Amino acid sequence: MVILELGDGNHVLRTENSQQILTLPDGVLDYAIEARIMLHTGSGGAAGLGVRWMGGEPGQQPWYSAYIDFAGGWLNLVENDTTADEVQPPAGLSVHSQVPFRQGTWYTLAIEARGSVISLYLNRELVGYDEDDTLRSNRAGLSSWDGGLGPHEFYFDDIRVWSLQ
Repeated sequence: MVILELGDGNHVLRTENSQQILTLPDGVLDYAIEARIMLHTGSGGAAGLGVRWMGGEPGQQPWYSAYIDFAGGWLNLVENDTTADEVQPPAGLSVHSQVPFRQGTWYTLAIEARGSVISLYLNRELVGYDEDDTLRSNRAGLSSWDGGLGPHEFYFDDIRVWSLQ
């Protein structure tokens, strides 16, 4: 992940197949993370946010993930296991919404973890929520991956994390 300055003077976080983990203060288990996300270059891939990431290396621990699948046009809220595979209901989360995402357009994505309820927001509107209480941690994160679709760049901007307690 690299911070770069755009032509208008705005600074953004540029990612290519990477994850950035943020640790909140001890005891903060109900919180939200929000960011504006844009696919800058490439033919697809996905970018998103995660909450309640458990210990271990990024990509090798369970977490709740909200992500934009630019290639398939889907907005997803899922639970990922230690192999980054999505855990299907009834054991895991499942919220999916088809959205015609476009390269070069900013989207505000947020995921909120409050008790056992994990909520998904797009452009500050609630898309859906599900309940699961198996994961509890004070770690949030940003991630992007190409999905096997070749080189790409995602931009993250206006990243905010806040306690809901």
